[in-house]
Amino acid sequence: MKKTIPIVAGLVLLLSGCITVHERPASDRNVVMAYFMGGEVAPDMPVEFLTHICYAFANVHEDGTVHLESDSDAENLDKLTALKAKNPQLKVLLSIGGWGWSKYFSNAALTAAARKGFIDSAMGIVTRHKLDGLDIDWEYPGQRGDGNVFRPEDKKNFTLLLKELRKGLDTLPDGRNRQLTVATGGFKLYLVKTEPRKFEKYVDYVNIMTYDFSGFGGKFTGHHTNLKHSPADTHNGQSGVNAVEDHIAAGIPANKLVLGCAFYGKGWEGGVDAGGTGLFAPVDNASSKAFGASYAQLVDGYIGKNGYDRYWDEASQAPYLWNAERRTFVTYDDEESVAAKCAYARRRGLAGAMFWEYHGDKDNRLLKAIYNTLAKPNSD
Repeated sequence: MKKTIPIVAGLVLLLSGCITVHERPASDRNVVMAYFMGGEVAPDMPVEFLTHICYAFANVHEDGTVHLESDSDAENLDKLTALKAKNPQLKVLLSIGGWGWSKYFSNAALTAAARKGFIDSAMGIVTRHKLDGLDIDWEYPGQRGDGNVFRPEDKKNFTLLLKELRKGLDTLPDGRNRQLTVATGGFKLYLVKTEPRKFEKYVDYVNIMTYDFSGFGGKFTGHHTNLKHSPADTHNGQSGVNAVEDHIAAGIPANKLVLGCAFYGKGWEGGVDAGGTGLFAPVDNASSKAFGASYAQLVDGYIGKNGYDRYWDEASQAPYLWNAERRTFVTYDDEESVAAKCAYARRRGLAGAMFWEYHGDKDNRLLKAIYNTLAKPNSD
């Protein structure tokens, strides 16, 4: 998802040949990266607030090759690249995999021949649609994910796949600088099952999915995309800050890290203990069901409406909704929380912020809060 600039010394000699080692591009000081999942590409899309768009998703087939599955994908990619007329610095990348289409990533990375098939097919899409690179969203190497094929060999093969992708992108015949990014899990096991200290040299940015920390099925409510961990949360230690520090400790430079924001809410509809305001409360899952809504839907029908009171957890730097009558708890990101995330990203020297998913914020409230805090000129 980023434009690549070689480090001083330019090339590092590896066993397979000379491959450019990528550091964070100096020109992209404050990344604002949108994941864009299908849907209509509006001609007035506010790309002036964005540095990157990751189009989601291409699928990985059983033979390891990469394919666009929707009839509208090719047209959408071309429309997105056309928006560079409004923002010449915009980078448009193809995101591969995701939660639903990572089933055969392990096959794609297993052998040199399989990796070549994956890379050749991915390069073909990049070339045909004049894209700026690729985002690899394998969920997750060495783990089952959504019923995926997985193997112990995924750990080293993930590194090999990124290494060979980097070489493929750098040697495309048109001479353009292409970008390679990865979307990583916001939990420690992801870092144990991969080789961050090895693979980071081949990518420009590492996009941490700092959301879905909690949700329906858990015995207690909690935040799903909180920046910090609250001492009051005795059931789930995950947070954006913890994920960032874990990534840095695993060997990824801070200035390659991109912090995730959620343009959607999730929670428990009914069944939450009636005491208090619903935060970190016990849940009767037998009488509860999953709640999900985009931020736009929350603004239209929930926040401060229809019995849903908005609260702010100062310790976690996260908002939540509580409907006492319906015993429903909703966790989400809003303008205050994404601004807090972006302020933290600046203080910690991170590359910037990304979000899932663009269509969840129809009035661009969250996007503008991210831009104004993180990337607006002279915002220091």
